[in-house]
Amino acid sequence: MPPGYPKNEDMWIWVVERKQKGWGTPVPLDSSIMAGFEYAHTVSKMETLFFSSRRLGSFDIFFARLINNKYQTPELMGNGINTPGYEDGPFIAPDESYLIFESQRPESIEGSIDLYICFKQSDGSWSYPKNMGPEINSKYSERFARVSPDGKYLFFGSNRKQEKDNLYFDIYWIDSKIIDKIKSNK
Repeated sequence: MPPGYPKNEDMWIWVVERKQKGWGTPVPLDSSIMAGFEYAHTVSKMETLFFSSRRLGSFDIFFARLINNKYQTPELMGNGINTPGYEDGPFIAPDESYLIFESQRPESIEGSIDLYICFKQSDGSWSYPKNMGPEINSKYSERFARVSPDGKYLFFGSNRKQEKDNLYFDIYWIDSKIIDKIKSNK
């Protein structure tokens, strides 16, 4: 942690400026965003920030729009995206057409942490989240989805190969056409 910042258990989103030769000094993101436990962020082409936060007790997903180079007050995602339980690890499509996140819900496979997706509707609202199904999710935990910059692959972490010596997450990938398949099966 850079000098001058408290050393505690909080998680922050940091910003660092790319300079002509190397990188600047990391600093916490705008104080209008930071409440003490924010992380797992993703940014759209419109520079809207989506992130996880425990500011309300459990992990929830928020977004904040960038207007005149200043992030606005974060807003809680609606329409069933957040529940009283656990929502984390958002990934927003560059054009904000879909949002993938992890959650532990009754419809999760054997109660595990699964990946869910919702789609932006023509009126700007979000569809109700849909479990991404057994092609991605397992009875173990799936987390932190990301789509490759070329849009061809969906990457995610899973601990489905838990063994005595491997309790960690491995990286998996699948063709991103799975997103269109899920969308067409609304």
